[in-house]
Amino acid sequence: MPTLQEIIDRINEAFEAKNVVRDRTLTRSRELIRHCANSIRATHRGDDEEAQSLLETVRNGYVEMTTEAQKYPDIYSAGYTQAARKELAEAHITRAVILGNPIPGPDSLQVEHAAYLNGLAEAAGELRRFALDALRRGDVSRGEEILREMDDIYSLLLTVDFPSAITGGLKRSTDMVRGVVERTRGDVTTAVRQEAMKEALQSFEKRLGSQTYQKTMTTEPSSSETTNKPPLIRASELAHYGFCRRAWWLRSVQKVPQAKQKARTRGIAYHRRHSDLVDLTRRWRQAGLYLLGLGGLLLLTFALWWLVG
Repeated sequence: MPTLQEIIDRINEAFEAKNVVRDRTLTRSRELIRHCANSIRATHRGDDEEAQSLLETVRNGYVEMTTEAQKYPDIYSAGYTQAARKELAEAHITRAVILGNPIPGPDSLQVEHAAYLNGLAEAAGELRRFALDALRRGDVSRGEEILREMDDIYSLLLTVDFPSAITGGLKRSTDMVRGVVERTRGDVTTAVRQEAMKEALQSFEKRLGSQTYQKTMTTEPSSSETTNKPPLIRASELAHYGFCRRAWWLRSVQKVPQAKQKARTRGIAYHRRHSDLVDLTRRWRQAGLYLLGLGGLLLLTFALWWLVG
């Protein structure tokens, strides 16, 4: 039967071997995370060759890390190893979506399901970055495609409804994805409306300089009108022009006085008087409330003085 000293020595040897594996696993996980981040940056830059090379390096290091860490379940399931798996899934998923390739599954990546799902959620943030880059380049259709992919990711993550102890805190990651998707939706919607306005203005400019526009704008054009450039429409006049081109032409170009100008002037004066009256009433109301509060305060002071005296 071994002595107590022999037992302690064996435990120390086991701990020493485990500590060496832990240190190597921690170092490798940090390297894997750094390589995954660099691979994602290369994918954003369009340098797929470098991205593939980095992912291959990550795969080799990941196999070595998991093979050695499997001897110790607590090290294999530690937070730093889970973070490396999540980053590995995020890098592969981001590259697949951007390049239009099939999204790899957890079995092909050899990662646990919880780490894979959290990596999928983190990939939505990288897809937002790519969508914004596409919008800045003027590629609105590409931004819409990425938004649809993000929508699909969020919709599928919502179907995973299990405790956080099983999913690795997926609920928090899913909430993050919702915010990312909604912000991206707002950016894409703004870009789409701006693109539509740009096309409308370009079409308007073409019609403005065409002969058809000249014929619709003038009834009996003079020689000076036909030789001059088309009249410019200011931004403040776009609504007036869209409502009635003829009315805009008569008012802004021909300088025809408006009908019922006296009634219009009286109406403007009436609205100004009404606005002044409303403003005066509001001030009197505020003054009344102030005096009412002051009177209540004086009444309370008198009551306290009477009770004390």
